[in-house]
Amino acid sequence: MTTRTLPDDVLLKVLEYATVLSVHNVNNWKSMTQLTAVCARWRYLGLPLLCRTAILVYDVSSETWQTNVRFIQAFGDARWVKRVVLKSNSDLVPDGLMEHFGTDVTPWVSARALRIIFEPQPTSPTLNNPIDTAELHNEDRIAALAGTVVKCMPNVARMHVVGANASSGSHAFVNAVSRAYANQYVLFEGSLSALAPTPTLSSTLTALSVDFNCSGTLLPHICSESLRYLHMTEVPSDDIWQKF
Repeated sequence: MTTRTLPDDVLLKVLEYATVLSVHNVNNWKSMTQLTAVCARWRYLGLPLLCRTAILVYDVSSETWQTNVRFIQAFGDARWVKRVVLKSNSDLVPDGLMEHFGTDVTPWVSARALRIIFEPQPTSPTLNNPIDTAELHNEDRIAALAGTVVKCMPNVARMHVVGANASSGSHAFVNAVSRAYANQYVLFEGSLSALAPTPTLSSTLTALSVDFNCSGTLLPHICSESLRYLHMTEVPSDDIWQKF
């Protein structure tokens, strides 16, 4: 049996395995695109898989992005994007997000999952561009960035946040995005660094998994009839939680 005679469902499984994209191998997407050049059939089956995850990884030391967004815009279909990953090795939210989520971008209406990762390195340099730190933490600027992201992904139902620090612009960005999706997402996972206040949570939340100290503001949502799964690493010691 050759690849020409493989049934579509078998070939699809092969391509699914070969096109798994993550923040750790985002540069591999260029080599993955070669799979779509084998023949029309491989292109037909492979392109939607290459576009199912949109990844934007920012490196503060070189002030560059590693992303497959331009590829999706040029060769794919916005409806193929199912999940989006935003990652930065700095606590700052770079302006470059606007370039990738501009007004000319067709909304990713099928994207249901959003993962936001801030992993500042101990030796990470600050940005070298003319924007100063005060501007990078400007609330209006951060709100505009969050609004642009939400406009591009209007139907997110699952959020996973890692590393947003309470004293940084990343914290304000995460909270702005969380508030925008507050009435629609059903799953929130958080591994956060001193995030305060707690992100706004959805009244339709069915699953909550956090490893940061939750405040009492979460209680109405945790007690809601919609919640089906709860995992907490740290349980607050205040009286209201002891009663709970």
